[in-house]
Amino acid sequence: MLRPLYLDSARIGQLAPSARQALYEFLNFVGIAPTHPCLIDWLRTGEVAGNDAKRLPAWPGIKAFEQSIAGLFGAPINSRVFISSRSLTLIRLGLQELFKRCRRCMTVDTCWPRYLQELHRASAEKSDSVFVKCFRRPVYDRGVSVEEFCENLCLTYCSEGCDGLFLPAVDHLGTRIPVAQIVRTIQSFGGEIRFVLIDAAQALGHIPLGDDCEVADFLVAGTHKWLGSYSTLGLGIAPQTANSAAIESGIQHALRSTFTDDGLLAFVEQLRASANIQSETVNLCPLISAFGALKSISPPTRATVSAQLHNAQQTIRIAQQVGWDAQLPDAEMRSGILLLQLPKRQQQLPSIQLQQVFANQLVFLTAYDRGLIRLSLPSEPMSYEALVQLEQALTASSRLASQKHALTTG
Repeated sequence: MLRPLYLDSARIGQLAPSARQALYEFLNFVGIAPTHPCLIDWLRTGEVAGNDAKRLPAWPGIKAFEQSIAGLFGAPINSRVFISSRSLTLIRLGLQELFKRCRRCMTVDTCWPRYLQELHRASAEKSDSVFVKCFRRPVYDRGVSVEEFCENLCLTYCSEGCDGLFLPAVDHLGTRIPVAQIVRTIQSFGGEIRFVLIDAAQALGHIPLGDDCEVADFLVAGTHKWLGSYSTLGLGIAPQTANSAAIESGIQHALRSTFTDDGLLAFVEQLRASANIQSETVNLCPLISAFGALKSISPPTRATVSAQLHNAQQTIRIAQQVGWDAQLPDAEMRSGILLLQLPKRQQQLPSIQLQQVFANQLVFLTAYDRGLIRLSLPSEPMSYEALVQLEQALTASSRLASQKHALTTG
């Protein structure tokens, strides 16, 4: 009997058992007394007296939770952490801080499209203040090395008069962008860097981020992908850099001036008693779910990424045997996300139909048009049964694509 093979954490991760348990206990409590007077103190300190302590899930208090988040990022434990209902809120605030300091910002063409829109919107008051560097074509089509790419980007950055960076640590196609190496290369060439903003949505819980935290002013991620909390929660972190205090002041000013109306961000800032900010009634379930998920995950290491890359090699070998091609960047830019594509003559199959073929085999992944699929590989070794199941799904989809090609050309 087939078991579900979930390979879609780059879109939304499976709910971790510890997150499910924390939510269960919390909802049981608030289902009876949603305005219980003990809740605010419990959220602030993690402490509650009497029988209530037995009915609420274990929770360390907001400060300890934020320290756990900092540890997962690989940042200094006392780095300033911000929690919001949406990652987009924190991206907007990060871009606001960037353009307070920078004349021109460089990004890449594999930046998440929604965030790229926000970048252009945030720069509207400054003409010609965004430069988008072509990344996908040289990396995938020409196979440039990581050193070549960093040097080429650095030369462009300096010649275009840029002084800020907005980059994904891992883009939505799974390519690791060596942000720390890029920053250090620019600095070695004498380039000016006033602010570095990193989109870590595909990186948190997936790859180590310690090097990025050393060079970034602000990183933004979410909890619903590799972390396994299912609920969407925005996480922002300002590692201990020269801009940290100014970022905190800028975000609190944005809350007071209603530049942002994220209720959870305001609530948590009020909970921390770090600012006189008015909040509103908010959904606390994503916060509890994220805390529960942290119990099931350890900060990623080179070993966990190596295990994912080993699974990728096994998958590539199977895929090539049944007619699929792997889309691979330079070895140093690979992550636990793998792209496979059907040959050009078989790319007419619509993405929804392609995804359904895999779902029929209980294999869950992301499918795109032009015969492209994205697999989020686990850090544990894939079993023989899972590899056979994946091979059967790849074979079935390749066969269906061939049949469609025959019908359209015959």
